Amino acid sequence: MKFSITKRIRSVSLSQGQAKADEQGVALILAVLMSIILLGISTGLLAKQLMTRRNGASESYKQMAETAASNGLNRILAKLNNSNTDISYLWRLQQNDQQGLQWNYSNEQLRPMMEQPCTPLLLSQQTAAVLAGGDLSHNSNLRDDGSSEAVTMSYRLRSYGVSSNQATFQIEGIASRGNETPPAIASRSLLTRMLALKNVIPDADHWAALAASRMELGASTISGPGRTVLLLNKVDAGPSFVPTDSCSASTLGARVGATDTDLKAKIWPLLGVELPSTGIFDQEVAVDQFTPSGSSTIQRRIWNIDDNRPANSLIGCTAIVCSRGELESSYKSQDALYVSNGTITLPGSAICVDQQAKPCLLWIEKIKLSGIKKLLIASNQAVVLRMFRPLESIALVSPSSLCAANSGETTCRQEAERLAIVANGGDSPSSCAAATQKLSISGNALPAALVLMPQGTVNATTSASMRGLIWAHQICATAGLALTTTSADGGNVVDKAKTSWHWNEDLSLGITVTKGMRGTGLDMFRRW
Repeated sequence: MKFSITKRIRSVSLSQGQAKADEQGVALILAVLMSIILLGISTGLLAKQLMTRRNGASESYKQMAETAASNGLNRILAKLNNSNTDISYLWRLQQNDQQGLQWNYSNEQLRPMMEQPCTPLLLSQQTAAVLAGGDLSHNSNLRDDGSSEAVTMSYRLRSYGVSSNQATFQIEGIASRGNETPPAIASRSLLTRMLALKNVIPDADHWAALAASRMELGASTISGPGRTVLLLNKVDAGPSFVPTDSCSASTLGARVGATDTDLKAKIWPLLGVELPSTGIFDQEVAVDQFTPSGSSTIQRRIWNIDDNRPANSLIGCTAIVCSRGELESSYKSQDALYVSNGTITLPGSAICVDQQAKPCLLWIEKIKLSGIKKLLIASNQAVVLRMFRPLESIALVSPSSLCAANSGETTCRQEAERLAIVANGGDSPSSCAAATQKLSISGNALPAALVLMPQGTVNATTSASMRGLIWAHQICATAGLALTTTSADGGNVVDKAKTSWHWNEDLSLGITVTKGMRGTGLDMFRRW
């Protein structure tokens, strides 16, 4: 019995020992598995840290490349818009593989291509280097973390193109690392930016006082600010600016037949530029109109004034002042209303009736003053005399005169901006004798006016003087035209005209400086 109990106790002890051994084995396995898991987790965390660091470094290089592209473009824009070292002519030239690297052309290659072929070409080697690209690190390491491997930034101009008044830059920004030469490229970024281009005339002295495609100026002069602007066809005239003396005062003076030394020094040729539209005067005007007797239709009134009218030259009128509706063929005499004591007076109360708040536009078929009468437009409004049809003309022979005066007064105003003479019909004449829309003056027959005749002729039949501006297809003044561009109050005619007629800021005729301005488009970055 005692033996049986002892045996049973021994058996229980063995069973308990076996269980403990099994438990220890399981614990070991669990410990090993946990170690493996912890090892895997720690390895993953380490890998993640390494990847995060690597991605952070990569993103840092990419951001540096974008910064380099932006800074490089700003450097280029600062050079192109710098008024002290004017190289704004480059804005109008291409700099790309498709259309040519025109910024690198020689002066002889550039001048025939340029809108202003006589612009001083001031691009220095130092400036050209900045435009092409360069280092932005100032030869120093941009990284301050104790590493001996240098990090630098640079940029280069990939492409520049211009179309009309829009410019497109492509600037490549580069982030580099390493101490070798050249260093290894860590990242690149291509910045594309579009800018709007605007021509700016710095001051009144750079504006056109005289402007035409064809000129015969003789002893003509300009007193006051302003230039003589010669408008030439780029294809035909461009090659003539290759010779080094093509922009000399003597060469340009010979082109326009000028003899005055000061005027020759103020000649400025433009290639491929046209005169502005006559809309700069007649877009904000009231039109002189009336309802002819026997008609219920309001019509524009057409004026025909001749102080020495040939007999039977007009239907229904042999008087000095005749008018008709644009739909009528018969004229009516207006002498009883407007002619008195050698003066023809068109009062403000009779033209553009009930529209005195705006400048008044009169349709002029003909004005011919042969030295007998004086034509006075007595109105507080500014007045536009408009020749619509190809052969309409204004001919003024001194001592007759055509001028504007204040309402109720008989003294001519010396304010050129108050009287505009415009015409835009017919073919552009090729000689002074050609039949075309024409303004002929002599002596002081036209004291003050702004003249714009893109297809017409201004002809000084004898020595003449005038205050104002003359822009026409051709100016024939071999007898001499003395043009004054200062206003009676000491200012200048151009500034007065811009203010009075609300000329758009985009209007420019003269020596211009091109400026690049931020457009509405967003910058585009491409990384690689």
